Amino acid sequence: MFGAFGGPGPEGFAEVLSGMGFQQSAALSLVTGGTELGAGALLVLGLFTPAAAAGVVGLMASAVFVKLGAGFFNADGGFEMDAILGAVGIGLLFTGPGRVALDYGRVWFRRPLGFGFFGLIIAAGAAAAILILFHRP
Repeated sequence: MFGAFGGPGPEGFAEVLSGMGFQQSAALSLVTGGTELGAGALLVLGLFTPAAAAGVVGLMASAVFVKLGAGFFNADGGFEMDAILGAVGIGLLFTGPGRVALDYGRVWFRRPLGFGFFGLIIAAGAAAAILILFHRP
């Protein structure tokens, strides 16, 4: 998000998003980076797991849709890593957090299936909204 570990930072990521056909890429890069950072931190802690996994699934669904034309395994922009991360997010949606998670004992820990479907609807809606509102073909 901040250009750490050799990343492009918000400005560089905004250029990448603009090259992929997204409008208002500067604001979208901050929202995307914040979602990735926040959802990743929450998943590591095992806190608010359905919401965090929904964030990951929504981001990865958008990424897969945009990269679909490049192919699955492609060194120049394939979507295999995005698809794998999205699948892991879906798995976390429906299995819930583990026993060492901070969510242990909460209602979504005891009933992950219902919260998983709710999270999947939120993720699909968010991905569709981003693609409809900000992506130009």
